[in-house]
Amino acid sequence: MSVEDSLFDIREVKKVLFEQYGINVAKVKRINRGSANIYEIYSDDAHYIMKEFQRKINMENVQTEYNVVNHLKKYEINTPEYCLNKSGEICFNHKNKMVILQKYIEGNVLETNKSTKEQIIESINLLGKIIKALEDYEYELPYFKRYIMTQKLCDKDIFNIEQLILKTNNTEVKEILNEKRDILLKLRNLNFDWQDKLTIKKSHGDFTVSQFIYDKENKINAILDFVATRNIPVAREIIRNYFFMAKEIKKQKIDFKFFLEYVKEFMKIYELNYYDLQYMPLLYLIELSRTVYGYEQFINNNSAEYLKLGNQLYNQCKCLEKNYQELSERLIKLKNRRNQ
Repeated sequence: MSVEDSLFDIREVKKVLFEQYGINVAKVKRINRGSANIYEIYSDDAHYIMKEFQRKINMENVQTEYNVVNHLKKYEINTPEYCLNKSGEICFNHKNKMVILQKYIEGNVLETNKSTKEQIIESINLLGKIIKALEDYEYELPYFKRYIMTQKLCDKDIFNIEQLILKTNNTEVKEILNEKRDILLKLRNLNFDWQDKLTIKKSHGDFTVSQFIYDKENKINAILDFVATRNIPVAREIIRNYFFMAKEIKKQKIDFKFFLEYVKEFMKIYELNYYDLQYMPLLYLIELSRTVYGYEQFINNNSAEYLKLGNQLYNQCKCLEKNYQELSERLIKLKNRRNQ
């Protein structure tokens, strides 16, 4: 769901696309997917996607995506194709928001936590292919910093959660935020020295099922949204993708045997070190416990859709809290067997 309200109505979409691209728009359809405001555009002879980014996305972010998708095409990874406007630019500024137009990619998007095991394995192979392809990407990319944890940062996160607890009158949300705070209180005294020993690679940055376009055979036809491409712990990309795809996560369970198969599939492309495997579950638990995404929007804007997203992330958090130690032990054993 979009993070910010759109500045467009249908009339404005038609007007702007004609001014910028010379396109006579026949039909406009709003798509409720992702953090940007997305519109499906039909003209007499073509089909497009118009994306209105949230204000934090700037020209540099858009340029990064444009460079990345064109780089990945050289490796036969199907990514969106940008349409240049009349001035030959990849985007335009509309009331201080960046807007892009891309050619429409046929296919469908699957819901979270409804993927088959075959689809999950297909996704991890795609992740490996993307990381491998980005090894010779020539431009600088930012670093994902949200995984870094210290006692000071933990205390800041706890304070932020406590402020939201004071603001909400929703009993269920208050209880959930209290639980998140309690998890952070348990985590804050851990040793975080392992963080600088994780494998960092250039990667998608938001690699989940919501970014995959599937064909009629339910195979991945394309991958979208490379605005968040950055240097990031590979372990985070791996476990986060699984938690958004696997069916059993909804029931706060992990299929340990299959998760190990999933990780081994990735390791056919990249070998992960002990720290990647041992701390992969804790790495994602820290991220899930400290985030208030979904609840913050619900409390401040009374958005029911964001409450649903907040609950989804909370469910992942509880699942990992119950299972992260056993999952870590199994991943260590996997590494030991590989080294024998």
